[in-house]
Amino acid sequence: MKTLRPSPSSHSAFTFTCTLTCALALILTASLVGFSPSSWAASDDYESFDSIVRGLSRGSSRVASPRPQDPMEQVQFHGGVALITTLVQVREEVDRAYTSGLLKGIEASLGIDLFTPRWVAEGALRSFTSDKLDPGVYASLKEFDLKFVHRIPRSLNSHYRFGSGLSARYLDLTFRSPEQETVKDFNTPAALVFLGGHGVISRHLSAGFEVSYRLPLVSDTADLGGLSASLRLDSQF
Repeated sequence: MKTLRPSPSSHSAFTFTCTLTCALALILTASLVGFSPSSWAASDDYESFDSIVRGLSRGSSRVASPRPQDPMEQVQFHGGVALITTLVQVREEVDRAYTSGLLKGIEASLGIDLFTPRWVAEGALRSFTSDKLDPGVYASLKEFDLKFVHRIPRSLNSHYRFGSGLSARYLDLTFRSPEQETVKDFNTPAALVFLGGHGVISRHLSAGFEVSYRLPLVSDTADLGGLSASLRLDSQF
């Protein structure tokens, strides 16, 4: 009875097959380990960190937009005083010639910017002392003005101002004679125009001059209006 033994060629083929099978098993095992859930999680964490860094970089390079300014923050108030000389013209009676004379007084004013430094709404009180116009004729005058002022810069330290408005004039005429004294009062609305200039003394102070004219808006009055000139000292705050 003969015993069968594998030939050398069969033994080599078997060895090659075993080696190839082991190699494939190792490659498959390495692939599964490389693509395990823990590897995916690590990759996700890395990408999340990169996206955060990129977002911070974009945020740091972005320029913050300026906060819009409130127009009221730029509004200034104006106050001032002035010395005034005015030429008044009055007519004692309708059918008589007019009389004129100079009155001296003071003015106090207060104004506010109309959302721009170039336009100002201003109110003013003016008071004049009583003085003689003609022999036996004395006049005293008080005024309240409401006007709109337009300011035009001339240079860094000076500007022109002009405008128009309305005036309420309260004129008292006193007629004196050896026998009696008669007082007549007249309340007259008037239109006014003015022109002036200012020079800056400091950040909050300026000084200047102003010339104005007032024209009555009614005819049944002894007040015929007048021309005024003033020296002003104004402040801004």
